[in-house]
Amino acid sequence: MLKRIRYFLLACLLLPSAAIADVTILVHGYLTNGITWDRSGIVATMAAHGWHDGGPLMAGYQAPPATQGGKTLYVVELPFNAPLMVQSDILQEQLQKAQLRHPDEKITLVGHSAGGVVARMTLVRYGAQQVTHLITIAAPHLGTPLAVDGLKVTRSHGPFNVVKKIAGGDAYDAASHSRALFADLLPARPGTELFWLNSQPHPDISYTSVIRADHDNIVPSASQDMNLVPALQGKSAIYLTPGSHYLKSFDGRVVLSLLEQE
Repeated sequence: MLKRIRYFLLACLLLPSAAIADVTILVHGYLTNGITWDRSGIVATMAAHGWHDGGPLMAGYQAPPATQGGKTLYVVELPFNAPLMVQSDILQEQLQKAQLRHPDEKITLVGHSAGGVVARMTLVRYGAQQVTHLITIAAPHLGTPLAVDGLKVTRSHGPFNVVKKIAGGDAYDAASHSRALFADLLPARPGTELFWLNSQPHPDISYTSVIRADHDNIVPSASQDMNLVPALQGKSAIYLTPGSHYLKSFDGRVVLSLLEQE
């Protein structure tokens, strides 16, 4: 364990001078949107090392002309509280747009939290296409106990539901509109969405699990390891990182390091 952490810290210090991946698409998680990659400093970190910001991939948005032959970074906008398959369908639509703009270039998908599971489901359902690498950061591949809690809290209980709505305010409303997603992120067991997903054949591409080694009170560390997904046993590289569940600027350095290794 300590050896892996030392290796990670060394990798972060050795910032790559020229990552060789062509296109990277960033997929946000629950209760966030594409701007979280900017606010965390990740887009700025990658831009400082030669990555052109291609802007958001979203319905109704016409991205500027692609820079052919360079390194282009996109962020995807998804309805964060929608079921996994709905988000997967939307991600596939935006992925197709990126592939049309960069027909001869490799694509790396980077998904944070639930976005990592959405990205993996997209690859399982639609195939790898031009994607050669999936990187997930603190993603609940085996589910999260908070999904169980979310379903319990938002379950209707007659007149007491009114009290919960008043006391919970906007947070309760957001949770109550996320019940289908909570159901999808229940700990993997027979009959759940994750149990189905984790037993499906996965594309033969590179996989990397960026795992929060401590202080993640949202997704258990074991759930973040794609090696524990039955269909991916032993196929995922592992990077152990410090900090809480949320994105940090050092995640940009981790992604750059991983792209350099391709």
